[in-house]
Order: sequence, then structure tokens, then C-alpha cells
Amino acid sequence: MHPIKGSRWISEGEWTYARRERRNNLIGKEAKRLVDLAKTTNRALMVENLALRDDKSVTTKFNRLSHGFVWSRFLAAVERTCTREGVPLIKVKSPYTSVIGILKYQQQYGISNHEAAGYVIGRRGLGFVLEKVPKHLLRLISGKRLNEFDTLNNWQQWSMIKKSILKRKDVNNLSFWQHQRKQLA
Repeated sequence: MHPIKGSRWISEGEWTYARRERRNNLIGKEAKRLVDLAKTTNRALMVENLALRDDKSVTTKFNRLSHGFVWSRFLAAVERTCTREGVPLIKVKSPYTSVIGILKYQQQYGISNHEAAGYVIGRRGLGFVLEKVPKHLLRLISGKRLNEFDTLNNWQQWSMIKKSILKRKDVNNLSFWQHQRKQLA
């Protein structure tokens, strides 16, 4: 049985390039459609609580991206629509959602890394705050570091796992490792 109740890929390339009024219209329509879907299925919506800091020391590319950050506008529209329609919106902390999703759920359920991160977000929204590290990932940590592993908080544990994987010379990102993990073990 597939654990995900429902997922939907929102592919709106036009959001990035459309003029402001057109973009706002498209975002509003998609937010309304999403909230209506949640309302008709009697479900809550769960999203990452993304907060981009107003940090001037970041690169020009990041400043350009964050200035017109369409996703934050979409989340604001979803939040407004949820409030109007009475649909619960649960914001969860965002650290390591992608890492946990890729390393724990992507292979297990045969889903994309985005869906796997969404699965972690959904679990956090339901109250599963701690994501236990699977045994096959614990084998990647050496003996001395394994002793200190139990004293770390959950996010530090996942950080240690991620660093252990990326430290390998034949791995340059988590997605590559995930697809090649049996050959690299």
C-alpha cells in the first residue's frame, strides 16, 4: 500500500516569466484549486515554513532569485485562501526534509526526491518529529563516530549521515548516491 494519500506536481513555468498581474492571477487560481481539493477531501495542507532572511551578504544570483521568489507568493496565496475557506494549514520546520526524504523514503516507495521530501513534511505535520535513521545508513559511520551518534539530536544525526555519504570520492550528490548505493556499498 502506498503511504502517500495524494500528491500533485505543480508545473507552472510561466510563473517565473509572466508579467506581474498574469503571474498573480495564475498563482491565485492554483492556490484556490489546491485549497478546494483539500476542502473536498477533508484534509489539511502541510507546508514547509520557509523564511528567506534578508541577508545582503549573499550572491547576486540568490538576490535575483529571492526578490521575485514565486514560491513564497504561492504559499502566501495558499495561506490566505486556507484562512478564507477554513482549511487547516500546518507549517512545519524545513531542515533536512529533502535529505531525509532522499535517504529514507525515495528508494523505499519509488518516488521522486520532491515527493519524498513532501512525505517528510507530511509526517512532521502529523506529529512525527523524529525520523529514525535506518540501519543500512548507520553502517556508513565509523566506530568512533558511531559512539557519539546517539548523543546527537535528530537533525545532527542526519547531518552526520549526509556528510559521511558526501565524503566518499565516488559520490558528488545525494541523488547519485541513492541511485548507485548498492554498487558503492
